[in-house]
Amino acid sequence: MADIPIVQLKRDYKVVPRGDSVKLTCPIFGQPTPIITWSKGSETITDYAWTRFSLDKKSLKISQAEYDDTGIYICKGTNGYGSNEVRIDLFVIGEYLLTLCFHTLQMFCLLNPQM
Repeated sequence: MADIPIVQLKRDYKVVPRGDSVKLTCPIFGQPTPIITWSKGSETITDYAWTRFSLDKKSLKISQAEYDDTGIYICKGTNGYGSNEVRIDLFVIGEYLLTLCFHTLQMFCLLNPQM
């Protein structure tokens, strides 16, 4: 059945240590298959202009993530019936903060075993 692209998740986030690679996947599908585009802020992301970024059909891979890569990424799916978009917040953090987040999460899980 043909329709506007369907969003599985309206908003997502990822946390990655500085220097690691990260893959953002766009949770949009539809019939006809939507064309996926990516942007950060007001800039459209393209393979040729963003050297550490590579685009696949539904994903955006960032190699050797830097602090400047932190931000709001939008993936937009468009077909002949309309478009829809998803916001993905990316946080690139240092090793100390990553360790702190991990220990905080561990403590939360210990205090809330039913989660």
